[in-house]
Amino acid sequence: MTKAILTLLVLGFLGAAAEAQSPATNSGSGILNHRPPESLPQKDSRIAQNILKQINADKSLSADAKNVTVESGAGGGVILRGTVGTAQEKNKLEAIARGASEGQSIDNRINVRQE
Repeated sequence: MTKAILTLLVLGFLGAAAEAQSPATNSGSGILNHRPPESLPQKDSRIAQNILKQINADKSLSADAKNVTVESGAGGGVILRGTVGTAQEKNKLEAIARGASEGQSIDNRINVRQE
């Protein structure tokens, strides 16, 4: 368990350092994780950035929750994808997204890990 915690701490530190030093990159697939791709419309990109910013700022969320992806839906909505440990965390992520989505629909496709 100690090794797993140390690994998460190191990965978190390295990820934060890389994010602070590198510009946004993405394959243009519409899937967003730390930063949105430039191929999304400006409003969608701004909304996704806001959602991700709020998720990353929430200290009560796990590393799994902070690694969810935000996608721009075909009809302009937001799709959340990933896996978290609890239903409460899934619901909290959806609430954060709803609060930051400027009225756009939220499709919560986050899975809860079965243990």
